[in-house]
Amino acid sequence: IDLHEMICREIENNLELAPEILRKHSKFFLLYIQFSNGYMAGSQRIERLRSSKRFRTFLEAQKNGTGLGFEAKKKKKMKIQRRVLRVTKTSLHTLLCPSRGSPGMNCC
Repeated sequence: IDLHEMICREIENNLELAPEILRKHSKFFLLYIQFSNGYMAGSQRIERLRSSKRFRTFLEAQKNGTGLGFEAKKKKKMKIQRRVLRVTKTSLHTLLCPSRGSPGMNCC
């Protein structure tokens, strides 16, 4: 039962207690204002994400419990980037070093 139905049922059953019923549920109205203010933007974002294959894959992984959390993915990506950088530096150094191919010469 959503908030509207709950309040309406209570008021219909006890019309004379309507002010008290509204006061009892007033805390929910503050949350409702925040919810309704962000509802349109949130709905539009969800619609955009529904067409994203990456997002659907992410949701499936989370649902199945096989997905990495954001921090774990970030660490994994950084580890891969460091590895690529290390290989790239080594490759460039091998190509550009003046002592390359000269036995016994110290490299830079």
